[in-house]
Amino acid sequence: MTHLDDKTALITGGGRGIGRAIALQLAQRGVRVAVAARSEAELVETTNAIAAAGGRGHAIVADLAAPGAGTALARRAIDELGPVDILINNAAVVAPLGASTGVDLEAFARAFTVNVTSVAELTFALLPGMLARRWGRVVNVSSHIVATPAAMVGANAYAATKAALEAHTVNLAAELAGTGVTVNAYRPGSVDTAMQAWIRDQDPDAIGRSLHDRFTERHAAGDLIGPEASAAALTRRLADDATGEIWDVADDPATPSPSTERPMTRLNPGDTFPSLTITPADGQPLELPGALAGHFGVVLLYRGSWCPYCNAQLRAFRRAADQLAELDIRVVALSVDDEATTRQTIAKHGLEFPVGHDADADAVAAATGAFVNDEPRYLQSTGFVLDPEGRVIVSVYSSGAIGRLVPEDVIGLVKYAREHDAHEQAA
Repeated sequence: MTHLDDKTALITGGGRGIGRAIALQLAQRGVRVAVAARSEAELVETTNAIAAAGGRGHAIVADLAAPGAGTALARRAIDELGPVDILINNAAVVAPLGASTGVDLEAFARAFTVNVTSVAELTFALLPGMLARRWGRVVNVSSHIVATPAAMVGANAYAATKAALEAHTVNLAAELAGTGVTVNAYRPGSVDTAMQAWIRDQDPDAIGRSLHDRFTERHAAGDLIGPEASAAALTRRLADDATGEIWDVADDPATPSPSTERPMTRLNPGDTFPSLTITPADGQPLELPGALAGHFGVVLLYRGSWCPYCNAQLRAFRRAADQLAELDIRVVALSVDDEATTRQTIAKHGLEFPVGHDADADAVAAATGAFVNDEPRYLQSTGFVLDPEGRVIVSVYSSGAIGRLVPEDVIGLVKYAREHDAHEQAA
């Protein structure tokens, strides 16, 4: 663990949003801060705020889309501030958005220039000084889209560049292991920034209505966190010696999450399962628990078609179909996937039980207590076994990738319940 006092930091995209918040927080910790961005007015606002809080700030106007901009920025920072110890590569573009068949290839290439090439160029230019001093911190601001690239259809350039950025990060960290210079990536979560506002202002027909709706609905629901909260999750880790890691704001226990701030009520054994409408890809809407009345029921909330663990779970319940039928156990499943994706999942695994699509993650979570991922928005794996009266026998909640109902346990549980009921009736 290292104190950051008297270190020097360079933050790209430092005129607003997360970059500005990082700059202010580092300055409060005694770090000399240089902020770089295209807008001189925004940079002045940031450095004025730093000065007003008693910190030391320096503005450098730079357009990282220009050829050689990364090297030029590094040279200016060193000439004007001296050696740079901390580099936060935060600047990025989200454009172009929309169908890939109509994408502007120059805009696509520009996204790689800003989001990947300039990051590498700036980093490589500053590395010799860090290596000579045997201390340095490089953090590349990424996005959770890398974990679920299929969740933001219409943002191919953004998904591809952020994936490349994380690969660059981990590879460079391995190269520099043991040098005292660490390199990590940071997924900041869904943050209330100008980028989010820009997407909401776009023509839905131009970028894709589902992508546009995703951002407008999350904003309207109050699901965005503030730049300050996200920045704090990053700056808290800068003194650590960890390298080659993908940090995520969701892993920071001190960061407030809109979904976790809301009171959640988990369903316990004996509770009546709440009213829930499932729209299957094939068939009419099902009202739960009524659609399962008179039968033992299994309700599976799965993360999405991209999740390998969820696919394995769905396949397992399909393979156990005959055993489940013998015990009069009916299964329904639900996710936030759209109808087309859900149909593909059904076909891929040969599923015969109803699989719902386009779930409202927040509404389902409010009703069932399921955990919800923040960015992108999806339900974490959750499972319920219901008795014929619609009461919960058992509930299984997962807050991450692992932990879910399996058919063998369901079959054993229902067999026990039937034998127990038969014994009580005989008595």
